[in-house]
Amino acid sequence: MWSLDIKIWILALLRLFNYLGGALSYIFLAPYLIANNFGNATQIGASFSFGRILGALIQRHTGKLSDYFGRHIQILLSMFFKTAGYIFLGFIVLNKLSLIWIFFVFLFLSISDSLFLPASDAMVADLTTQENRVKAYSLQKIGANIGWATGPFLGSFFAKDYLPQLMFFSAPIYLISGIIGFISLKSYGIKSIKSNYKENFKKFKSSNYNIPKKLYPFVAGTFIIALLAAAFFTPVPMFLKKYKNIDSALFGRLFSINGLIVIIFQGLVYKIANKFGNFIIILLGNFFYISAYIYLALLGIFDFNTLIIMIVLMSIGEILIEPTIVSVYTENAHELHKGELLGVYRLFYTLGRASAAFIVGISIDLFATKFNTGLWFIWAGIGVLNLLLFTYSYFKLKKY
Repeated sequence: MWSLDIKIWILALLRLFNYLGGALSYIFLAPYLIANNFGNATQIGASFSFGRILGALIQRHTGKLSDYFGRHIQILLSMFFKTAGYIFLGFIVLNKLSLIWIFFVFLFLSISDSLFLPASDAMVADLTTQENRVKAYSLQKIGANIGWATGPFLGSFFAKDYLPQLMFFSAPIYLISGIIGFISLKSYGIKSIKSNYKENFKKFKSSNYNIPKKLYPFVAGTFIIALLAAAFFTPVPMFLKKYKNIDSALFGRLFSINGLIVIIFQGLVYKIANKFGNFIIILLGNFFYISAYIYLALLGIFDFNTLIIMIVLMSIGEILIEPTIVSVYTENAHELHKGELLGVYRLFYTLGRASAAFIVGISIDLFATKFNTGLWFIWAGIGVLNLLLFTYSYFKLKKY
């Protein structure tokens, strides 16, 4: 990875700050809202999900915008918007306002992510050749998970009594990241905005690029795998808090281990992918998600020592899935529309992650009392169906 362009490393650093700011406080929010009677799992899940879903719907267009107006400005705007978003979120939680306000803040934060992620992914694709992309996206994932590991670890010491204050502390992290991005990326010669605004706007409006039909099954599989992955970060903690009375600090330690595993082992994925191909790695990652759900469904004792096995299985799936999925999209992207197709990827990936809190939250309210941990067999079954869908996608894309 040391051979990668310095700009790839800077983007990984920005991704580190992006995830550190959120992980410091966000992952503790759902258990906090449950414990403080803001609503039930379905209501809280809906507030999380629909705000993020509506924001995610613009990702194809923000990816397209970055094709015509440059990547740099969108990355910077995202960081400054998130600074404001976490100040608002801290104020809402501190004053125990209605869940509707949390919905609006999640909408705002999702729009901010919609600016950052497609532009950042496309910039990585711009700066690499296809054979180096899994390596470059693995580095981005490592950066994200250094933030993801550090945030919950630090947050676990304060989340129980000082969660609103943690959200206020997240804000300057994004502000610092925006300043670093402005200074570093601009000085390394990445254009912030292309010069001819009117001409580029005409091209933007007249562009009618369509997603290749051969990618449709793969796009559907992207949505489902994101939903399966995200359930471990909001609905599963809600279930464990409500039905197993697991302390919030334990979630912080578990998710720190998730981030640490990814940091240590993510760099191996590009070597495996180069040997066996992206699709074999994607199928294997899907299998580990299924295994994590089955393990949770069969679990009888809930403590750090037992839950860590679930986290390890989930983390292996995450390591294998994310850089290989985005690499498949770049393989099938038109050179002039990389941002737009990666915006499509981010749209469906974010929709899956955003939907998890609501969809899985409903399953908790409907089935947890009757089936207890057995409800997680349902989600293992959905994972099996997605394994078949990815297998079909492989043969569909192989024909072209």
